Amino acid sequence: AMKKQGHSYAGNLVVDRVSAGFYKKILSGKGLYILNPIIMAVSCFLMGRAFIFDEMSPFGVAFFAVTLYKHRSRFMAFIAILAGMLSVHIGGFIFKYMATMGLLLLIYNVLSSTRIGRSRLVLATITTLTLFGANIVYKGLAPGGVLQYDYILAALEGVIVFALVYVFDNVLSVILEAKKRRILSNEEMISMGIFAALLIVGMWDVKVYALSMRNILSVLFIIIAAHIGGVGIGAAMGVLMGLVLSMASGPDPILVAVLGVCGLISGTFRDLGKIVAGLTFLLANALMSFYISQSTLTIISFREILVSIGILILIPKKALNTLRQFLDYSLMRFKEQNYYINRMQELTVSRLNEFSSVFKELAAAFGHIPHSAPTDQEEISRLFDIISGQVCSSCPLYGSCWRRDFCSTYNGMFNLITTIESKGTLDKTDLNGHLPKNCIHTDKLVEVIEQVYALYKSNLKWKAKIQECRQLVGQQLDGVSEVVGQLAEELDISIEFKKDLEESISLELDKAGIRTKEVLVIEKAGGVIEVNIHKNPCNGRRDCTRRIERIVTKVIGRRMTAGQSPCTAIKKKTCTLKLTEAMEFQVSTGIARKAGQPGGISGDSYSFNPLPDGKYMLALSDGMGIGDKAAQESRVVISLLENFLEAGFDMNTTIRTINSTLLLRSQDEIFATADLCLLDLVSGIAEFVKIGAVSTFIKRKDSVEVVKASSLPIGILDSVQPEIASLRIHDEDMIIMVTDGVPDNTEKGVKADDWLVKVIGSYDTRNPQEMADYLMEAVVSASSPTTAFGDDMTIMATRVWKPVI
Repeated sequence: AMKKQGHSYAGNLVVDRVSAGFYKKILSGKGLYILNPIIMAVSCFLMGRAFIFDEMSPFGVAFFAVTLYKHRSRFMAFIAILAGMLSVHIGGFIFKYMATMGLLLLIYNVLSSTRIGRSRLVLATITTLTLFGANIVYKGLAPGGVLQYDYILAALEGVIVFALVYVFDNVLSVILEAKKRRILSNEEMISMGIFAALLIVGMWDVKVYALSMRNILSVLFIIIAAHIGGVGIGAAMGVLMGLVLSMASGPDPILVAVLGVCGLISGTFRDLGKIVAGLTFLLANALMSFYISQSTLTIISFREILVSIGILILIPKKALNTLRQFLDYSLMRFKEQNYYINRMQELTVSRLNEFSSVFKELAAAFGHIPHSAPTDQEEISRLFDIISGQVCSSCPLYGSCWRRDFCSTYNGMFNLITTIESKGTLDKTDLNGHLPKNCIHTDKLVEVIEQVYALYKSNLKWKAKIQECRQLVGQQLDGVSEVVGQLAEELDISIEFKKDLEESISLELDKAGIRTKEVLVIEKAGGVIEVNIHKNPCNGRRDCTRRIERIVTKVIGRRMTAGQSPCTAIKKKTCTLKLTEAMEFQVSTGIARKAGQPGGISGDSYSFNPLPDGKYMLALSDGMGIGDKAAQESRVVISLLENFLEAGFDMNTTIRTINSTLLLRSQDEIFATADLCLLDLVSGIAEFVKIGAVSTFIKRKDSVEVVKASSLPIGILDSVQPEIASLRIHDEDMIIMVTDGVPDNTEKGVKADDWLVKVIGSYDTRNPQEMADYLMEAVVSASSPTTAFGDDMTIMATRVWKPVI
């Protein structure tokens, strides 16, 4: 048994993370092809060395029987097991095991190709009967004959062999299929534990510097099992190891109890890391030793425990995490969920990028179409050919004009073309001095030149139009490529599932008596936490707001709320609860509008909407001009802003996409301003984006701040780089956003902002609608009473305050 001596201990904290890629490489391909025979040979040798009750070694026989069943290196297994037995004890009883294995080899040479040979029950039965018969024969040949006690021992060994056949079958299934396996059943975990314990026992009492390697490996095995498997696996492996060690070295029930308790306590603290798990094993051993022996002597050597902890520290985290994935089904499911989600995200982004590349290539193809416009010399020569063909080719003087006097005729025709290009028309008087005096077809020549030149100008116009259309198509395809590419960038976001928080929330809710079916915790881009809980309905007790919010807030460390959504469990058997981070601020908005023309339609559009993740959007847009056309453009901008921001797109992607969309809508110069304020009601940060918009005013308790930006409206340039200003919003602040008609109609010019600051600061109210109406009345009063308003006016006032909790 293990020695008893004094003890000391210390601790530290280590946190493991899941990462096992390197060890998966070892368990794949050629690595397994090389390792499997070595593992089998060493396992057979150590299994042959495992003895109980001094002269019983049923483990080697059972392991050999399973190798026959699996058709794995039967002769190597026979030699290795026999060598292991002989390395421990050379005695006559070994011949019964050799005879048993020989008989099994002969039997399975016959049965291996039959249906009976593929049954584990038949294998276990044949092995049990063969070993039982060998035991009886061996005792019958010994002096004194067969006693009743011998029958009992033979039956006991037969029962052990029968059970071990099933155990080792599970073990070899895992070892031989390690590349395919990712999760172990409870039976396989216990089988692997028994197998590991027997291998450790097979080492016997090898000592290094007075330290028992068997004891060190036993403790290491229990701590590893507790660390990766938790309380249940730690306690089970502790009891199992204690039982096997006790059987191998002499009955010691205290050792069984101590190892079981130490494994249980070590598994309790597994989340705190390897070192803490080892040191709690040390502490549990000290407490159990003092409780049992009432002294400072220990049942398990502290030196050996410390060596085990040292070895555990040296084992890489990747190796332990590889083992953990076999024992923890929830961990494996969690990793598979993340893998498939990330894979689908990668595929989606990849396909969108491919579409973007296709449109980009099409745009480049249209942009690089060679302009086949002929040179001036070629065009003129072609015109002269047409004119001479229609007028001069049938003339009897053709040879005189176009052969003998070619140069003078050509120069004359060129001058006529120049004349019609400058005057737009041509008459007979324009021919004087340009053509030979003997030309007999002057009337027809003037008519044909005018017709040919008109056709020439028409062709030039249509060629230019076609080239312009090609360029426009190229720009549109390039714009579509940009939009698709921006969508791909936005989809390529990080979403993580927080398994540790899910387990903590499930545990705390269970402590409170709230039974959950599933808890899902998601961390979105920017660190935003969302908790989804599926539970049995509470029958109107409002657990969601009374208890669950408080518990989840405590676990997450942030104030979480279920919101004001109606209960989803009405007439259902499951309550679906979604908790998000609680908003620190609330908002209310007031609007005042006035069209530029009496009775006309305002070209301004506005929106104020809540967005996901605790954000709130305030938006104004002023279309070019006034009336219905301006209203259509501003409505497009506001609608796109709402849709993109509600879908979760970031600010830059939203603005660039809207700009590209407006460019693609029409060839006309159509544009609109965008004045956007994005409030984060959780953090209290406001982001202001102004594209062609006028100033925004923030009325605080003792001052009025002005937010300005200088940029062109969207829909003008191919690319827009929005300037984003971020400010912190405080309790009882009021944000006033206006369109450009407000400062323009005050007739204050460059001092309009200063005048608006004074008006806003002079009016004390908490009602945003009153502020908007008051400011509109002040602007109307400040404008000239004899003239109509030049532009539409819209004022949006938003109050921000902290609710009383």
